[in-house]
Amino acid sequence: MNKLSDRIHIKAILLDYGGTIDTNGVHWSEVIYDGYKASGAEVPKNIFRNAYVHAEQYMEQNPTMIKPEDTFKETLIKKIKLQADFYSQENIPYNISQHVDSIVDYCYKTAKGTVADAEKTLAILKKKYPLVLVSNFYGNLQSVIKDFGIHQYFTTIVESAIIGVRKPNPEIFRIALQDLSISASEAIIVGDSYKNDMVPAQQLGCIAVWLKGIGWERESEQNNNVTDVKYSIRNFNDLAELIDIIEK
Repeated sequence: MNKLSDRIHIKAILLDYGGTIDTNGVHWSEVIYDGYKASGAEVPKNIFRNAYVHAEQYMEQNPTMIKPEDTFKETLIKKIKLQADFYSQENIPYNISQHVDSIVDYCYKTAKGTVADAEKTLAILKKKYPLVLVSNFYGNLQSVIKDFGIHQYFTTIVESAIIGVRKPNPEIFRIALQDLSISASEAIIVGDSYKNDMVPAQQLGCIAVWLKGIGWERESEQNNNVTDVKYSIRNFNDLAELIDIIEK
């Protein structure tokens, strides 16, 4: 046990949302592709990945596409339709239009169930710390978490589409720290992405906790042997126990 003077004093927890709270460390490309398979949409994974990137880039470049009031289901509908459009525009012989509703339903239910499971940990943490969402999202994260019934756990949201800064730029986390009026060493950053969450956390001097799950394959391959992150978990619901250990 550390001497009292050496103890870590945590004053806030900065949490990623997409891929962390809503999928428990599973990259959203994997969830959506599982939705394809469950719905009978037979698209080779390498081709699907191109459609996935296309949709993400289009949504980032066209920020008015997602409305602040859009729920996650409404966001998914727009995203999967963009993927369907990609196959058509590129003359790729895979028509998923008939599967859009079932893919959306699969993904929405997956996220809703995972968030419900994570809620018990959010409730535990909220009793001791301010919780802040720091996320690369589309400008509707408040509506998403309200729809899923967890908005009451968060002091504030720092969202890329609203502030104009995206991870891995550490400025997005710095803004959250400034809002909380705390130093970097007093904050824990929790996320599923080594590049987007762990690297900026350590650049700032925050305590980094990596939720290691099933990532974007290429990034996962590169980061398999990463050893510079001191703290990691395999399940979001292990977070409260780990923080107790960190503080001792």
